[in-house]
Amino acid sequence: MDSCAFKACLSCVAGGALGAFFGLFTASIDPMSTVVPGAETPSTRQVLREMGSRMVSYGKNFAVLGIMFASTECALEVVRAKTICSMALAPAPSLAACWDFAPV
Repeated sequence: MDSCAFKACLSCVAGGALGAFFGLFTASIDPMSTVVPGAETPSTRQVLREMGSRMVSYGKNFAVLGIMFASTECALEVVRAKTICSMALAPAPSLAACWDFAPV
């Protein structure tokens, strides 16, 4: 349970599950992005497809963020050879800088 690979995989799975939940939640309270004002009422199939696509999209994004944070934190712990509580916040500035330069 202390290996970097286990921590990264666990955060990837947990982040994906949390992202899927948030995707389902936002799809249930947000109007469909495919519906234009004044158009006909969307079918159940259209609504379920949009909910599924949001769940997958949010799940992938949260999983990537989780694995990035966990692997960076673990790499910093390996380099410093100590574990402290404030180490969880250490990856944030470096990942924010990398995220800004990531290709879209």
